[in-house]
Amino acid sequence: MNKLLNLCIIIGFLAIIGVFAGCEEEPTDDSGGFAFELINGNTEYSISLGKAKASGELELPASYKGLPVTAISDNAFISCVNMTGITIPDKVTKIGDNAFHECTSLVKVIFTGTISADNFSVSSFPGDLRDIYLAEGIGEYSRTSGSSNTWIGTAPGIPDGLTATVMSSNSIRVSWSSVTGATGYVIYRSTIASGTFTEVGTSTETSCIDTGLTAGTTYYYKVAASNSGGVGGQSNAVNATTPLITINTQPAATTSVYPGSISGSLSVSASATG
Repeated sequence: MNKLLNLCIIIGFLAIIGVFAGCEEEPTDDSGGFAFELINGNTEYSISLGKAKASGELELPASYKGLPVTAISDNAFISCVNMTGITIPDKVTKIGDNAFHECTSLVKVIFTGTISADNFSVSSFPGDLRDIYLAEGIGEYSRTSGSSNTWIGTAPGIPDGLTATVMSSNSIRVSWSSVTGATGYVIYRSTIASGTFTEVGTSTETSCIDTGLTAGTTYYYKVAASNSGGVGGQSNAVNATTPLITINTQPAATTSVYPGSISGSLSVSASATG
């Protein structure tokens, strides 16, 4: 009887241990269903679809097991026809061949980091996205449908740091700070601070010289940045006044008259003979 009782106690004890063992948490998998491969001396990961659900908008993880995700593998998301958008982490510096080839529903791509031309395959995305990105950089890009080969970026921000400097009685230099994502700039001018500003030119640089102006006139300027996504908002206005110059008939005598304030300076010398 004692032996039977002891046996029952042992069986009961083992059953209790089994219950507690069954309550232990299973190891967690933070892959999100994506497939990862160690690269660059096992210090980084490349990513591909794996068993993840490729529909709707996907945001790729920035790291896996404490290491950064720096590359998207060749053919990583090829023919994911139900994927409509993808956000690429800022540490990704390489996108492989055909990574998003035949993703016929993909209409939005967000780049949060910089990828060089050498590490961006010409077959990575459908259409002209690679060329547009290399010209405009970090930002969101879209196309009207999965059958379109034309991608556009998001209109850039507003330029700041504007200055207007008088160059002569009929020219003014306008300068501004560069804007991320801009591929060009539109310059607007008015002769009234609160008036209508009219486009007077474009530039791919961060300055331009406005010529053919009237002496003794105050000019107001605004600048907007542009890219494939359109023209962004206009900057605050700056102004400068071209000088009205009177030259006497006496040799080497000059008089410069400034009817208004001038941003910058102008030195003029002239001589006349009679």
